Amino acid sequence: MFDLGFYDELKTRFGASGDFAQAYVIAHEIGHHIQNLTGIEQRVRRAVERSPGQGNALSVRQELQADCYAGVWGHSTGQRNILEKGDVESGLNAAAAIGDDRIQRMAGRSVHPEQFTHGSSAQRVEWFRRGLEKAPSPPVIRSQHGEAARDVRLKPDATTNCRTLRNARRPGGRLQPAPSREDRSRS
Repeated sequence: MFDLGFYDELKTRFGASGDFAQAYVIAHEIGHHIQNLTGIEQRVRRAVERSPGQGNALSVRQELQADCYAGVWGHSTGQRNILEKGDVESGLNAAAAIGDDRIQRMAGRSVHPEQFTHGSSAQRVEWFRRGLEKAPSPPVIRSQHGEAARDVRLKPDATTNCRTLRNARRPGGRLQPAPSREDRSRS
């Protein structure tokens, strides 16, 4: 269920207003529906059950993927010439406004990335922008069994660049979070 009161909070508390900011939130939630249809949500849930200590990291990756799917939708609006001046900036502002780091700072706390569940402002903007800029045309969703889903227009694979869970498997087919940028720079 979607809480429409969040739009007031998005505008008043987070300073992100406009139709496209609201549409970004809806598109993000549709991204979660795509994750449900394609089995991502279930795989993440099972991975968290096996490794509860990785729950927040896996949650962040799942949320960033939903942000990327929201960007793919935003890209499609541009392809259909229905974007208005300032729409993309409104969506990017909304993504930045609801990053975990910003929310922690607004609550008067110091920033603790290990407590993130949705990603930092910069991460959310990056993944929304990735969907906006690198979306395929025309996209199609495939179920976990490979058949095309009817009346759905996204493809959660390498062509959308929304694979925040890619390389997240360890031997045995279990999901684990991909290494962070900091972890990769140390290796």
